[in-house]
Formats: sequence, structure tokens, C-alpha cells
Amino acid sequence: NADLGGKFPPAGKIATKDLAPVIEELKTILGTSGSSEKLIVLFKEAYLGHSNMADATRWLAHAIFGQYGLVILDSDDARLKKIFIPVLRDDIFENKPFQLINSCSEKLENMGYKTQINPREINAFYLTDQFRERIVYDAARPAEGGEKYNVLNSDLSFSKQEMEKIIEERPERFSPNVAIRPLFQEIILPNLAYIGGSNELAYWMQMKELFDHYGVKVPVLVLRNSFLWIDKVSA
Repeated sequence: NADLGGKFPPAGKIATKDLAPVIEELKTILGTSGSSEKLIVLFKEAYLGHSNMADATRWLAHAIFGQYGLVILDSDDARLKKIFIPVLRDDIFENKPFQLINSCSEKLENMGYKTQINPREINAFYLTDQFRERIVYDAARPAEGGEKYNVLNSDLSFSKQEMEKIIEERPERFSPNVAIRPLFQEIILPNLAYIGGSNELAYWMQMKELFDHYGVKVPVLVLRNSFLWIDKVSA
């Protein structure tokens, strides 16, 4: 049940040109108070003034929280993905994260814990501006040119040598799924603590051996506070 990918643009690359009707609908939802009007202006400048969701959301976050010293990293940046190359190689060619997460998951299950994710043999997606799709290994078949790494739902297929070259020269072409994304996050921006829901914390626990293997510290896992708000009408 790791990320599914799909034949549509990654969320950050989705075009914003068709969001004008959404902004108009916001007016009916937020009303006409002073604060509402300010928010609508911000949404307009963000989502109608930028060409994709990543740029628009980054601008909006800075507009609201920038005064507090907000810093946003673009995880698709080639310079950050380059740091992750050793893990990408281990994942695609050796299936190392698959082995390590399964080993940890088995120990947790033997202790009575229910695991949340099932890693794939390859946990990296192939990423373009048009789609984000799974990579699958096709075992050697001499008559068909030998082993291949295929990108699902596309015509893309690479030999091991071709895949190695892409990893080294274009690491931004790869996107981690839920099984290795926490490791990527902590490699590029280590945290003292991770605050998440119960299911999120459960799958982070499955990654202890993965983190240990790469010498990355697991942050303190903190359960997010939550509450249910019931107004008088609903009550």
C-alpha cells in the first residue's frame, strides 16, 4: 500500500491556470469579512499569479508566515536529490530498503504491532513533468536484450547501465515513495522530532533498521494532539 503514482503530473507540477473558478467559490465559502477578503487576495496572487502548484503554494506560505523566518526547501531540487543517490542505487539495484523495512516489520509484528506499509522491491518512482510512475525490474531475457528497468504505464525502459547513468546525472528524475521518503527528509533536513498521527508514527517505526543502515538518526516520534469540535447545531 505504498504510494501509487499515476499518469498525471506530480502535485507540485500541476498547472494552476484553471483554478479561477475555485477562487470564486472561495468567496462564497469565506464570506465578506475583512480577513476573508485578505485571504482571497492572497489566494489569487498565489494560484493565479504562478504557473504551477509548487510555486504558488511556496509563495502563499511565505506571504502568510514569512515574517517568522520561514524556510522552504524544494525536495525536487537536483542538488538535494544528488545527496540521495546512494540510497537510490541501493533501492533500485539491490532492493536494500525493501529488505531492511521488512526485517524491522517482522520484528514489530512478532511483538504484536500492526504494520502500516508494505515496501516494494523498488520504492523509487520515475518522475517527469507529465507523470510519476513506478519502476519495476524485468529479469534478464537474452532474446529480448537482457534485463531491463521498466517505467510502468509508459514506453520507457532502461538497461542497468542506462539507469545508472540517469541516477548519476539526473537524480531529480527519481521520487521516493512513502517507504523511503522519511529517510530522504531526514538526510536533507534532520529534525529533532517528528509530529504525526498514530498511523504515521507506526510506519516510521518500521524504518528503524533502514535509518540505522545509513547512519541517520530517527527523530523523536511525537503523537499529534487531536480533538473533535462539535458546535451547538451538531450537538
